[in-house]
Amino acid sequence: MTKIIKNFRLPVLLLSLSMLAPHTAFAVKEVKKSPQLLSASEVVDMYKDKTWRWPSGGGRFDSEGRRFTAMTEENGKKSIGEGTWSVDNLGKMCMKATWTTDGMSAKARTCFSHGRLGKVIYQKRLPKGDWYVFRSAKPRASDEFSKLVKTDSVTVQALAAKQTMSVKK
Repeated sequence: MTKIIKNFRLPVLLLSLSMLAPHTAFAVKEVKKSPQLLSASEVVDMYKDKTWRWPSGGGRFDSEGRRFTAMTEENGKKSIGEGTWSVDNLGKMCMKATWTTDGMSAKARTCFSHGRLGKVIYQKRLPKGDWYVFRSAKPRASDEFSKLVKTDSVTVQALAAKQTMSVKK
């Protein structure tokens, strides 16, 4: 089983990381100076009780217990992530989850930093990402921020997928 998990770890991490990588083709703009980092309360307010929609699923940030639940599906393969999310006073938000598919699992931790220049909020993937516009001064539908929605479209699907996966074990 340990060998299966080790062999499985890289694909699951790549899948989970690809789900969290924002699609910034039209939002990329070189940031000349570093944004002022957001406070913990500002970051919490952006994510709490919202779902971050991704092209093939999404991640839910519940305020109760800071639970994080994610569901993705690519090429007919479902993956679920279950864990927690945390925020620090340096604008950093992290998701720590166990990703499971077809009875196999691996742990992953993904973090983003958040900062502000004027009225624009920037985000970057840690540890080595570049700053990109997360929320424009006048919010646009193309902003990654617009993919944070109140509707929980993840939790019920993730629970159903988990039950199906556990049957296959």
